[in-house]
Amino acid sequence: WVRAVQPPLAEGEAADGAPDGAAGCGSATGAGGVGAVLVLDKPLALEWDAPVPTELRAGGTGEVWLMLLCYSAGYNLDMQVLLRNLGAHKLALRLLSLPVADKPVASELQTRAVLRAAYRLLKAMASGFAQLQAELVPAIPTFVAHIEKRLVAYDISPTGTISATLKDNRTACALVSVETIRHFVRLASREHAPRFLHFLTLLCVPGGEPVRRNQTLILQALADHEAALLLFAGHSGRAARALLIQADDHVHHPRGRLAYHIELIGLLAALTIGENAAAEGLMRELVPLPELVDQVLSPGLPLALRANYVRLFDEAYLRTAKPVREVALSEELPQLIGAIAAELARFVEELPFLNLADELEPRAVASYLCCDVLPTLAIYFGEWWTLPPAAHAVSTSRPGVLRPTRRRSNSQRSARRSATVCWNWCRRRLDRRRCCRRRPSRGARTRCSRPG
Repeated sequence: WVRAVQPPLAEGEAADGAPDGAAGCGSATGAGGVGAVLVLDKPLALEWDAPVPTELRAGGTGEVWLMLLCYSAGYNLDMQVLLRNLGAHKLALRLLSLPVADKPVASELQTRAVLRAAYRLLKAMASGFAQLQAELVPAIPTFVAHIEKRLVAYDISPTGTISATLKDNRTACALVSVETIRHFVRLASREHAPRFLHFLTLLCVPGGEPVRRNQTLILQALADHEAALLLFAGHSGRAARALLIQADDHVHHPRGRLAYHIELIGLLAALTIGENAAAEGLMRELVPLPELVDQVLSPGLPLALRANYVRLFDEAYLRTAKPVREVALSEELPQLIGAIAAELARFVEELPFLNLADELEPRAVASYLCCDVLPTLAIYFGEWWTLPPAAHAVSTSRPGVLRPTRRRSNSQRSARRSATVCWNWCRRRLDRRRCCRRRPSRGARTRCSRPG
């Protein structure tokens, strides 16, 4: 923390060329025993219509506190354990009982600063610390009650503390009430804030394993609150989104509409991870395959949004509990597969000339292609694409006549997986007499004689 004093600032002293609403440091000099002197280049403008402290108004003076933000390499578990043993989290929870109004008022600015500091401490202590996460679960209703009181700063909010409490905590995520889930969906539909969708995503896949109950509940709540589904569907919707992309809205406004849209598509993909037939069916009604293909093929999409769309296609249409007939009959799907395969081919050609060690953008593209595109192509060509008997004689220059068909049924794939696991079990124990004598052939139904 750095103590600073702001000298008087007249209304007309704004620096030329400074953006509207910006506040920067014009000069910093010593101030004999009272700390550094910071001169703002123009009066402060807050994100909401909240009162400005007296010392930060034009011409005002007084002591202010500035946070010096530093990023660490990771969690300091030793410090987290020490603070927990000293009961720091209990003191922070007691501070959260301080009363505040729903909207900021001048008389409560210090109280709100204390509440945000308490949330900041709780989030730092709970991040990656399973024992404290379990102790904070009973306090989640208190956190939820503060969400609508606008206790939000650039680095902290009650939602962020809840997310840190539930992250990778499967037991706690499975116990979140239906009303809490619907409450967050209502908040998302009203404010279009990405942090609410991020919280819902954590509920779906804690620790990488899906929670089917939460997936179905969230998807049903989204279907009941259409205002939360900012999908930019249709030609008009894609045209409006193109304007936001052109203006880099997700970069300049990380809580804006485009950032919310990117987070929403990521949430929809998370809702269909795993074999959840109910969630997959609802998802295909919300995002039909022709619309999904058009969205993926839209030019100029941010890489994060494109990756989320590919993930959604993979989980909702390819890795499904039941075969999806639209995949086999779609006329647009070969165009989509060809487009993402061409992306991969272009990257491979450019790879010898890229510097993946120092450049962030090529590394992001490589991550997208390896983690999203390659698995999608593998499942599509491995499970869906086969040549009909009459198509073997057709020239490969006419790919439009070929249709994807499912190569094996789910029961056949399950039998193959079981046989492979059985073979591996015997191989590890060097005992093949009680099991299959050879690795099963593709699609074979092999039954093991191993007891159990």
